[in-house]
Amino acid sequence: MWFDRRRGPARRKETGRSLARRLHTRIGLWLMVSLLMFVVTGIVRSPHFGSRVVSVLDGPTVSTAPIKGSGGLIGVDRAVACASRAGLGGPLRITMATSHGRPYTVAERTVRWPIRADEVTVDPYTGRIADRVRFADTPLVSKVLKLGVLAHSGRLFGPVNQAVELLRMLGTVPLIGFGYRMWWQRGPRRGPPARRAILRTIPWPGRLVVLGSVSAVRRLLPAFGISLALFVVVEAAVNWAKEAPA
Repeated sequence: MWFDRRRGPARRKETGRSLARRLHTRIGLWLMVSLLMFVVTGIVRSPHFGSRVVSVLDGPTVSTAPIKGSGGLIGVDRAVACASRAGLGGPLRITMATSHGRPYTVAERTVRWPIRADEVTVDPYTGRIADRVRFADTPLVSKVLKLGVLAHSGRLFGPVNQAVELLRMLGTVPLIGFGYRMWWQRGPRRGPPARRAILRTIPWPGRLVVLGSVSAVRRLLPAFGISLALFVVVEAAVNWAKEAPA
């Protein structure tokens, strides 16, 4: 809409639909990057799409294979002390060892900047560090993903992060409101009706691209894809009913 306005002729004082269009466009330009990051970081943690990509993007994890040894298991306090001597600090998540040789797993859970997310496994018999994964050594994509998810939930920078989330929400509300206002002002009595049956006017290769994109969206984002497919079916049914002979 912004590029379309830039190409068009200069306008005089804007009122009504043109004013709503201008405000909608300006707010959208200001929020565009922030909303895109918010949507992407939310999608990658969604139950369906997230489960397909997070295992690939989360990076390496420590080995939890059983460790052979003799004697009794060390206590959890000693395991935490061993992890602390290895440099781990802050809130920790601990997975208990078992009598079958499964090691203790100790992971940092600091979600504020600077983030601490190192993880170690501790030998349940000797207390030595059996394996370690450093957050600094994880792939760049994994780091960006983790930081983005923390920023998405408003936890990365504390009150500052939450204030940014609040401003984005307060900007999104009028963005949607002005969009609906333009749609309402474009009724049949106030302007030309919107074009219908767009798929019929484009060549078959273009139709295949559109249908393939919808199919991909339906597979990766089922809730959105199903609602989109339902919208297309309902619109097609309405158009068919209007064009059918009496």
